[in-house]
Amino acid sequence: MISFVGLLVLFASLLSACTSNSTTGSAANSGNITIKDAWVRAGLATSDDVQSAGYMLIDNGGNVADTLLSVSSDSAGAIEIHESKEMEGMKGMMSMSPLPDGLEIPANGSVAIKPGSFHLMIMKAKKEAYTAGRTVKLLFKFKSGTEITLDVPVRENN
Repeated sequence: MISFVGLLVLFASLLSACTSNSTTGSAANSGNITIKDAWVRAGLATSDDVQSAGYMLIDNGGNVADTLLSVSSDSAGAIEIHESKEMEGMKGMMSMSPLPDGLEIPANGSVAIKPGSFHLMIMKAKKEAYTAGRTVKLLFKFKSGTEITLDVPVRENN
């Protein structure tokens, strides 16, 4: 017979398996959320600081919307979720701004994080980590509690 404590441990381990995933490659999933075709740009050095950007497709196969709240990495000082859009009245001029409340991933839908649209702004990055041919580990946290760790390839600007 399983004790109450044993049931709690079993439940906690099952819950953990449902809400967290660590994957090597450019795709990973956990629960209803799938991240695929992920990549980051090789770093651009501006003085002592290296900046980069990350791109991917995030699918939500669930019946409830979820929100990407944050992305972090040991190889970067900060990562913000940004949106780029054309400046009003200034054709061809783009501006970008952070999304402090995160990025909603609609129920049974997907969001492309791509150049000229939503993207991950990677700041204060370690130059050696953001060299083409390397990989960086990114941790994605969602409002639902889902966490996905993914090893993402670093590529030239293509």
